[in-house]
Amino acid sequence: MLSASQMVDQTTDAQFPGLPAIGPKLSFLHPEKQEDLVRERLGPLGALLSEARLCHCHQVSEAAWDESAKVARLKKQSGRHWEIMGHIDKAIDPESLLLWPEEALFLLETNRLRLCFGGLEASVQQAYARLLRPDLCSAVQYRVYSYLSRLGFKVVRHQGHLGFTAYEGKIGLDRHKEDKRTARKRKQDRKCQSVKASSDEEDLTEVTDVSVVKAEAAQCQEGPLKTLWSGRTKPLLHPAQATCPEAIMKAITLPQAPGPRHKSHNPYVISFDVYAPHVTFCKSAPRLPNYRIVALSSEEEIPTQESINSLNKLLRDGVPLLFSVDNVGAIAFYCFSRVSLPTEVTVDSSAVQRSSL
Repeated sequence: MLSASQMVDQTTDAQFPGLPAIGPKLSFLHPEKQEDLVRERLGPLGALLSEARLCHCHQVSEAAWDESAKVARLKKQSGRHWEIMGHIDKAIDPESLLLWPEEALFLLETNRLRLCFGGLEASVQQAYARLLRPDLCSAVQYRVYSYLSRLGFKVVRHQGHLGFTAYEGKIGLDRHKEDKRTARKRKQDRKCQSVKASSDEEDLTEVTDVSVVKAEAAQCQEGPLKTLWSGRTKPLLHPAQATCPEAIMKAITLPQAPGPRHKSHNPYVISFDVYAPHVTFCKSAPRLPNYRIVALSSEEEIPTQESINSLNKLLRDGVPLLFSVDNVGAIAFYCFSRVSLPTEVTVDSSAVQRSSL
């Protein structure tokens, strides 16, 4: 806790000159003068980075990292960003709001969250070392998440297929998902009730059916038909196996011959769903995103047409797929679009004259 005078003392008066512009190297200067120039330019930057970040206690949320679940459990909630960030997983904790690693690190970096590891509050550097891992969130993925979030976009982890087609998204039916889900739930409830009623009727006849099956099986073992199941060549179905339709289908289905497997491994995974700043987002009933992001580094291979088609076939909802390429902090976005080339028709003038004659 700091007083008003201490808060003023913690703030430096250094003026940030901005990042240096890209230009020719100052190779004509003496090495000692070059070092002095570098120190002169790095001085304000170092003072800015070393400045303590201050905020009000009631404006900072608190969370504890759960290594087993690989999420951060929110202990104290403050601010308005929870309309986008955080999720509830009933298998982990049905009451607490959970944060993905990129969400916890972004809130910590923007001074809106206190994150604890094992009861000890972590610094930004410690959080970077603990949370940016291949099994949690890669450094490339976090830079993309942070870059878009700072621009005002609403970025969430990839939600998979949301149950809408490209046509439904085009005419705006994805905005009324809550009504659609309610109608679907009512339809499922009616279906479950009809299935339960039919199962009750089947239970009444199950006892008699089993007794009939046992009697027929005994006749096959003792009667003249017992020779059919005594040799190597025999029918697929024995009367004793006819207990239910599922057992019958399992017995008469021929095993398929193992053929060559052509599994195309797609090395690209969709990382985030992105909503525009002006789009209303609801976590309980999300609409189709404006974009889907595949985060790549500059060292990775360029995606092929086959890999792009395999990603689009999984969803089929018309949402544009963007590939973000991180090149030493500079992030660029690329997409592949279908274009129609103009058709040029050339006419031989001599052939036209001969046909007119």
